[in-house]
Amino acid sequence: MRNGSTCKNGSNQTVGYRFTEFYRYTQAGLITGKRVYFISDTTWPTYSATIPGGAFQRELTYNYNSLGQQTSVTYPGGLIWNSQTQSYDNVATGRSYTHQYDSMLRPLSLVDSSSSHARISNATYGVADQLTGLQNFAGLDSGSQPNYYQETRNYNG
Repeated sequence: MRNGSTCKNGSNQTVGYRFTEFYRYTQAGLITGKRVYFISDTTWPTYSATIPGGAFQRELTYNYNSLGQQTSVTYPGGLIWNSQTQSYDNVATGRSYTHQYDSMLRPLSLVDSSSSHARISNATYGVADQLTGLQNFAGLDSGSQPNYYQETRNYNG
């Protein structure tokens, strides 16, 4: 795929999965998308033409600002096993995360767009631009308010 895409193949023979990855790029070389095709078959590697409900694809998308910084990433939805049909149903909605930067263009936070909760927030930096602290999302309290735990980093200098 010469129009800004590449392809990678692979497999996991112990559990019977095969996959193919396709990537989309901007002209500047930034990844704008990744599509993965999966085939699940218990007869792998002696694969037959029938795929018992085990073929599916997933796609990630990436967005950037004019400076080339990633502004968001959208992960694919998931699969839920349907025991009645003995196949996967594509019912889960994928998550989208938005990156925010400070005035010096350093990563500041990562916000879950579906819940508006910051997964990482309040990143702080030292004089040499080293990360010195941030808050990590720890879950919601009984009132549905986000709880965070503080991470602090020290450097020998």
